[in-house]
Amino acid sequence: MGTSPSERLQWAVTLLVRVFQGGAGPQPVKSRAIGSMMSYERCSPSQRPHSPSLVCKTGQMSRVMGWVEAAQEVARVTNWPIVSLKHDDFTQYFLDRQALDGCKPSAVFKTNADGSQITHVEVHADNMNCPAEVPITIPGGGASGGRTDQVGSEPPIIWVKLNGGQATVQLNNPVKL
Repeated sequence: MGTSPSERLQWAVTLLVRVFQGGAGPQPVKSRAIGSMMSYERCSPSQRPHSPSLVCKTGQMSRVMGWVEAAQEVARVTNWPIVSLKHDDFTQYFLDRQALDGCKPSAVFKTNADGSQITHVEVHADNMNCPAEVPITIPGGGASGGRTDQVGSEPPIIWVKLNGGQATVQLNNPVKL
């Protein structure tokens, strides 16, 4: 594992994915933690302990412990919020994303008269009746023209509803070019 924050983040995300991969029987997932090598292994049915918090074999972690360690590593190398969602929320997110991808949205940054600042963003879609809201991340401040969503210290996201296939988001603080 590398020492840069992006390499540590990539390691943690890969670990999260591998811990929850499906399959039968033990499947080792090797990952290098800081200063040591650990092995995560799923328990086969004959090896499962009676308590889900116990590990299968000495020196190996349960699936939950592997997830906790990976989540701690993500929190350590980023300042992103970790939000817990229900399965129904994930389902709705993927359905909304599928609808958004079907609209093929695009954005055009518009500048002031002298071209020194971005003042607003025009959002377009191929599908004139796009049912999905389009997310626009706004650096350094808010904007008008849609529903605002911000969690923790992340930049605000403006969710724009396209009426007739087009919408305009006016930036509160123009971005200098």
